Amino acid sequence: MYLGQLGEDIVAESLKRAGYRVMRGRELVRLAHMLSELYEYPTSGCVDGEATLDLSSGYICVGGDKCVFEPCRKGPVVKRHELLFAKYAPCAKRCLMSVLKDFNTLVDMLVGIFRDKGADYMTDLQYVDLFAVKGDSMLAVEVKSGQSPLSAAQERRLALIEKLGIRHVTARMYLPCNVLVEFSGDV
Repeated sequence: MYLGQLGEDIVAESLKRAGYRVMRGRELVRLAHMLSELYEYPTSGCVDGEATLDLSSGYICVGGDKCVFEPCRKGPVVKRHELLFAKYAPCAKRCLMSVLKDFNTLVDMLVGIFRDKGADYMTDLQYVDLFAVKGDSMLAVEVKSGQSPLSAAQERRLALIEKLGIRHVTARMYLPCNVLVEFSGDV
């Protein structure tokens, strides 16, 4: 674990304690992209059985009302152009909507962006450290350790987020550290 990831975990926990639902940017964007690939399918009409849908943004294993975001241990792997895809897509869409339910407004916005603008926006947005939602309040959070300034890439992402109408905050982490390393014997 690197220092930045530790800072993200601490900030995420602080936001959760303040009543926010929190998701890492990379995960939220990936799941929203999956949902955008299933946009035209209904949410009703799931079939029995288990299958892996092979989407451009990753795999989703569906079986009834459950899903995991990896290939299934059994059942077919179904690509988008195959006829069987339409039978399992409603299950996957319903499951994704359930996982993302607290982020509906943000996900609707992201799905629209993916459908209109494509992968360029996805690349920028997936590197936002955290997204947090509480009621109608949406936050994009960049976590910085110490006094380091925002990078040019972070500034670009924040400008895009601002253009989308999402409030952004920078969380600064100050981690005092006293490290003592002792060796027994010759090193």
